[in-house]
Amino acid sequence: MSDPHWASTMMLTVFLEVLPDSGWSVSHHQRVRVHLGTTEVMARAVLFGLDELGPGDSGLCQLRLEGPIVSRAGDRIVIRSYSPVTTVAGGLVLEPNPPKRKRLDKESREALRTLATPGADHLWGAAALRGWKGLAKGARLLALPELGEPSSDQVTWLGGYGFVNSLVEKARGSILRSVEAFHQNHPLEAGMPLSLVRKVLDADAPEGFADDVLKQLEADGEVDLSGNHVRLSGFEVTLEGSHLILHQALSTLFLDAGLQPPLDQDVVGHLEELGVPDSGPESVKAVLSWMTIREELVSLGGVYHMWKPALNEAVEKVRTALGGQEGLGPADFKEVVSVSRKHLMPILSYLDDH
Repeated sequence: MSDPHWASTMMLTVFLEVLPDSGWSVSHHQRVRVHLGTTEVMARAVLFGLDELGPGDSGLCQLRLEGPIVSRAGDRIVIRSYSPVTTVAGGLVLEPNPPKRKRLDKESREALRTLATPGADHLWGAAALRGWKGLAKGARLLALPELGEPSSDQVTWLGGYGFVNSLVEKARGSILRSVEAFHQNHPLEAGMPLSLVRKVLDADAPEGFADDVLKQLEADGEVDLSGNHVRLSGFEVTLEGSHLILHQALSTLFLDAGLQPPLDQDVVGHLEELGVPDSGPESVKAVLSWMTIREELVSLGGVYHMWKPALNEAVEKVRTALGGQEGLGPADFKEVVSVSRKHLMPILSYLDDH
């Protein structure tokens, strides 16, 4: 079927109205006949928090079908008793393909009641039921087509999906608290990695939801997005105490090493030999990252860090001596920069990338 709003389903959430003069009730788990158009399917009526709906009563119900039926939101159904076959109730389909529910939380009940109420904010109700999954734009609601495209000031659209405002605010708060906690636990990191921020929100959220919320937060001046990191607006990495001493020691180490620095994995050992305090792996990694962001150092292939002024000087020497030439090999570059092969190869890789 071409209309995506029609779906084959084994379950329906409906609003039932029991006929006042039928003499029948609809009981919890009662076996009934469900009629939709020309289709009849047997089902169990699951009432939420009620033992039965008596004559003239109305309420929310989930129909657990014994066979598939094609339905969409807003369809009208008729409920007949199993035996003898008697019309018992009429109903309105609120969710054509709902999750299986044993009970309703307060928000779901309110959302379903909203959908069942003529003239209510149906868009909010539909979005509230979808939760973190979001309501796809264009999804068929219960409002009549002649009313036009539904709108609501209680729904925010992000990336083609509608979310109730309260959920978007919850997502914003979760991200801000997580980034703040990251700053406290990693004071020398430029920001929280974007990959970690995305994991803060519910796994049911559509792809791109976290990024859309981040763009919203950035537009509101709450966060700054820098590359693959997120930081609170106004946050700056500052070195204090032993980290200042560590920065000074690393600056001296890499300045003196020039184009032949130690491997990253050997830096801690060099600092320990010099008796530099607080020079453990985590502290060294954090300060190296800070120096790289400030462009004091350049990371070469994740193997070395190199003093950037020394590397810039080497690049200029290569351009002056070898610029415009073809068929060059490592030996040609080695004559110009005078470094060992193990240091030359990361430099050549850097040249290729830049």
